[in-house]
Amino acid sequence: MFADATNATPLISHGLFDRNLVQYNTAFIPVIIYSSDNIAGDATVVLREEGIEIDKWENVANSVEKIWSYTPLVAGTRLLTIQCGTSEVSFTVEVEELGIGVEEVGNYAYRFKASDFASNAAVQNWNSNGVTATFNNFDWINGGLKSDEDESGNNRQYICIKAGSQMIIDHELFTRNAKIGKNLKIIFQAANCRDYDA
Repeated sequence: MFADATNATPLISHGLFDRNLVQYNTAFIPVIIYSSDNIAGDATVVLREEGIEIDKWENVANSVEKIWSYTPLVAGTRLLTIQCGTSEVSFTVEVEELGIGVEEVGNYAYRFKASDFASNAAVQNWNSNGVTATFNNFDWINGGLKSDEDESGNNRQYICIKAGSQMIIDHELFTRNAKIGKNLKIIFQAANCRDYDA
């Protein structure tokens, strides 16, 4: 990024190279801003999808990389916009429909989603509608919050629970209204298993 010291117009740089995403998968978009007027590091960055604000960063410093964790909930062509002051940059992404029923629903008892967390500390202090979790014998070095690349080259974030570790969610699923049923949605992957029936 090159800047003219006499021009105070904010510069915005982002690094999403693969514009083909999969519905409900989180893309991590690096964003860097610079403005000669932003010496105090108090810039505001607004993130929009289809013209609707979905996130806002306050007190953003010059030339410091921030990550936009963008999770497309709707398939098709989506317009994303990054705005800082009078400057904005827009680009489109193509979102492939996942094809299975993992729609995010409202009125949930709790939500635990890896892309919502920025650190292992945030995972350990998770609280959703009063529901928390206990971590027993948890390997926070080799497990915990991790990220890797999917088949399209996009980063995806997940919670890794190693063998011998436990995460116990403090919520009893069938304590009330068991006759009308409950809906629990979980997406997981097992790897390097010795016994898949354990």
